[in-house]
Amino acid sequence: MPGGFPIGPEICNGSSAGIVSSSSSALAVTGGTANNFGAWTQMIAATSFDVAYIVAMVSDQVVSNFNSVYDIGIGAAGNETPIVNKLMGYGGNGNNYNAYELPVSIPAGTRISVRELGGGSGNSGHIGLELFDAGFTNMEGGAGVDAVGFVAGTCHGTSVTTGAANTKGSYSQLVASAARDYLGFCVAIDGLDAALGVHGILDIAIGAAGSEQIIVPDWIFTLTTQGSPVSKFYAIPIPAGARVAARAQDITGAQSFGVTVYGVYK
Repeated sequence: MPGGFPIGPEICNGSSAGIVSSSSSALAVTGGTANNFGAWTQMIAATSFDVAYIVAMVSDQVVSNFNSVYDIGIGAAGNETPIVNKLMGYGGNGNNYNAYELPVSIPAGTRISVRELGGGSGNSGHIGLELFDAGFTNMEGGAGVDAVGFVAGTCHGTSVTTGAANTKGSYSQLVASAARDYLGFCVAIDGLDAALGVHGILDIAIGAAGSEQIIVPDWIFTLTTQGSPVSKFYAIPIPAGARVAARAQDITGAQSFGVTVYGVYK
């Protein structure tokens, strides 16, 4: 287990869950009716060590450009509790995977499951996990992950629209007040259920409208129907109560797409 020093990551003892060797792929999961979760599917019956860091690899089986999102839960069958919420999978036709690097702690002996919410009825996709223990100097892991900016009742993030060609647009609010302290986060972009081709730059900021302070500057991304980008994990704290917003630019101008920030909390 980590010593709690804010140095990491120093990870070790890699294992996996949800990997299907017979197809060189990951666990297939199916959602319920449109914008509703399907049943929980077990990924591993019991972790063999204290997990301190996970990499979640997700892919959507495209149905009319609809997204899929995934909850990762722990607990016995019928009593699962989501600890990682609504990881976005967009595009890829089941071949291209988004990878979310998340410092999340899961005790040894824990059952891990997954469920999918699809933008289209019966949307399917795949998910696999890499599980890691940590060295003494690793940053302390979190208890779970919130999807900041995810729009309830849909399968996408908050809409952000670029300005004129190669010009930053206005900020779009992802949340007026963060629900809790986040020790860091990563960012995902989706196509708002549309076939898009966008090459652009994104800022993440905190602060009141008109006084935003950029905490992630100029993240370069490319969004296509073959997959959506996911950022690295930024070990940048966001305090509870902070307003979180995003703005972007692209090479053509006036393009809209969804943005979700995945905040790791203690």
